[in-house]
Amino acid sequence: MRRLAEGLLIVLVLGVTAWGQTRPSAFTATQHGLQRNGQPFFWLGDTGWLLMSLSPADVERYLDDRAAKHFTVIQMMAIRTNHTVESPTQSDLVPNYAGALPFSRFDPVAMNEAYWRHIDFILDAASDRGLTIALATMWGRDADSLFPDSLKNNERYGTLLGRRYRHRDNLVWLVTGEYEKIEDNWRQDHDISDEQRTLLRAIAHGLEAGHEGRHLMTIHPVFTSSRDFHEDAWLDFNMQQTWGGAPANVARIRSDYQKQPPKPVLNGEPGYENRAEPPTSSAWKCRYEGYWSVFSGAFGFTYGADRVWQFHLEWQDALQYEGAADMQHLRSLIESRPMENRVPDEQILISGRGDLRQGPSYCAAARASDGCYAMVYSTMGEPFALNLSALSGDRLHGWWYSPRDGQCYGNDRQQTRRPFELAKTQGQHEFTPPTSGLNQDWVLVLDDADRMFSAPGVGRNTKRRDATDTVVPGKDWQEATPESQGVDSARTPRREAAPIDSM
Repeated sequence: MRRLAEGLLIVLVLGVTAWGQTRPSAFTATQHGLQRNGQPFFWLGDTGWLLMSLSPADVERYLDDRAAKHFTVIQMMAIRTNHTVESPTQSDLVPNYAGALPFSRFDPVAMNEAYWRHIDFILDAASDRGLTIALATMWGRDADSLFPDSLKNNERYGTLLGRRYRHRDNLVWLVTGEYEKIEDNWRQDHDISDEQRTLLRAIAHGLEAGHEGRHLMTIHPVFTSSRDFHEDAWLDFNMQQTWGGAPANVARIRSDYQKQPPKPVLNGEPGYENRAEPPTSSAWKCRYEGYWSVFSGAFGFTYGADRVWQFHLEWQDALQYEGAADMQHLRSLIESRPMENRVPDEQILISGRGDLRQGPSYCAAARASDGCYAMVYSTMGEPFALNLSALSGDRLHGWWYSPRDGQCYGNDRQQTRRPFELAKTQGQHEFTPPTSGLNQDWVLVLDDADRMFSAPGVGRNTKRRDATDTVVPGKDWQEATPESQGVDSARTPRREAAPIDSM
């Protein structure tokens, strides 16, 4: 009877994904997004790939900073091998900060508890700060060479990892990082073989067996996971890497967004801010890659800072790069309007759309499927014209939102919490952002006035928040003014620059 009662309890708490799989986890996947505990979840990621190389004190220092900047996800590697070797073996494994290696045996693979206790600590520290860890089991180049009998031991390794962390609620799995690098000639030949796909799937199947369907899973690519694994049942959402190729944030995201069966998609590795060699990104480029991506259908975006991802040299100074602080304003904006019905819609742009082939001139647009709001991101603040017929209501509230500081401005360049109003009439409506030029990006937010949404991003900059906090749209915008928030309304929007189970 007790087992029956326990079984009934498990059935009651299971979450059901769009693909019919049951997951007693904090996270579930919908057609185009993720939910955490039943609420829409915005993935604002940071690439802390080599976080396991830091001491506990430095881990906490890094996580404190990223939580304070309102990131929600940290992407990291579980193990690392010498990245200069195309086909790493056991001798190429890199120890953690304390000199511990991840494995005590390679065939059959067995885990070194001293190493994995540090991964436990990182997961605990992240959870304490409301952060989720997206954990890559290994890099793609390791999947055919690290273990003897790769097929058997890849699956065993995945099972051990999945089982160890099956009760964690702040964990998403990356089956591998840059999976295409399982092919030594990946730079010339972008296709991987059926045999290589089988080796990668072995890790995924092992993870799934270990965590018993509790966690969401994807695989980190050089290009896009949809190329090889879109129809795999274990792939809950697609991940892309654009590596500084900004137009791909539109074209490739849009392509994966439209695939069948529908699965959520995001860019998991764009260009890195202040990278010493090409491709490099300014804070502005980090912003427009993020807004282009999200407005094209992605459910989030991952930021990257050079020196931080590898925790190299002056990484603590690099935590303060401008782009890292700017990313929270993207999250603020998206969370201040209903997230679950946001759809990409560049068709509302009649003119001023720009050209992806001609530098950062592109305008990206998204709206609510029920028409209660629309957003247009202008990369350089250039004028544009809109067809407003897809919006609901006869009267609209409008706002100019700055991705540089998360504040709203009027055409007089002064901060305001009050919207401008316009009547929704037939034909085109022309809009001119408050400023234009390099580093002068703007978002026009238009709302159905009857919905009485708060100012875009309201509340996000006025109090300390946990990374899992969500802004609830609908607070009366008249309650908040720049002066009541201690803001100088004359300021312009330009910133200076558990032990392992045996098997």
